[in-house]
Amino acid sequence: MDEESQPAEKAIEYEIALPADAYWTRDGRIPLGPDLTEALNRAVKYLEQGEFGSLSFVAAFDGHWPRDERTIVYRVDDGVVLTLDGRDLQDQVRTALDAGEVDGWSHLPTPETPIPLTEVQARLGVRVYNLLARQGFRTLDEVLAVPEETLRQERGVGRHCLEKIRQLRDPEGPLIRVAHTRPVRQQDEHADLVRRRMSPASLQRYGVLVEPLGQCDLAVSALSVIADSLNSEPLPPADPAVVRLLRDAAEPGLLDAYLRTHEAVPETGSPVSGERAR
Repeated sequence: MDEESQPAEKAIEYEIALPADAYWTRDGRIPLGPDLTEALNRAVKYLEQGEFGSLSFVAAFDGHWPRDERTIVYRVDDGVVLTLDGRDLQDQVRTALDAGEVDGWSHLPTPETPIPLTEVQARLGVRVYNLLARQGFRTLDEVLAVPEETLRQERGVGRHCLEKIRQLRDPEGPLIRVAHTRPVRQQDEHADLVRRRMSPASLQRYGVLVEPLGQCDLAVSALSVIADSLNSEPLPPADPAVVRLLRDAAEPGLLDAYLRTHEAVPETGSPVSGERAR
């Protein structure tokens, strides 16, 4: 939006005189204030108005913007922000928020056991992982805290990236943390090895284990033993009541997935061959 098309009150609001040492948005278009507290209060006001989902916060000294004196401030909820991509300035912003210097606003708490972004690198893919890392995200918790509509506004974040993040917002199974990981290329190769040794039914039942097994630092022989063991486990019998409920609900996809992971039974309840399930 150019200056002529901006509402008059906002154009005036931006026009504040600042000394050489001051705080601005990263593109230099909007001055925020001569000191940290004033600048933060002005920044969260813009976030609260919904004009921005995030602001690049920069400290300028003698007209220069040191690389370490910048941070990105995301609005993640009402009265809650998340700061990224900064060092000293990020710490200063968080300290000010924690001290209550910005009335009604706080910083997103850090989880007791944050999940490093590197732990889900294989599930995100190299391109999406690099994109998020360049943006300053260091943990999965930070990524999931930012609303999707805000992420969509970031440069380079498209449909593919958002879909990868959605899969982590609502995973099919628990996120299994691996203590010792191997390089990403080997992770893909070893995960493929596990998949090849398992039947479709076993993959549907134990699919949540495939990626973590590929990531962990186990030898190929050990992975083969684990995959073969999982694959040899007998299928549990299907519950006729569940089959009827899914059939009556006209949910063929769910019914098919259920039957693929259970030993099929006739309506009488006696087990039949599990060849279809396998």
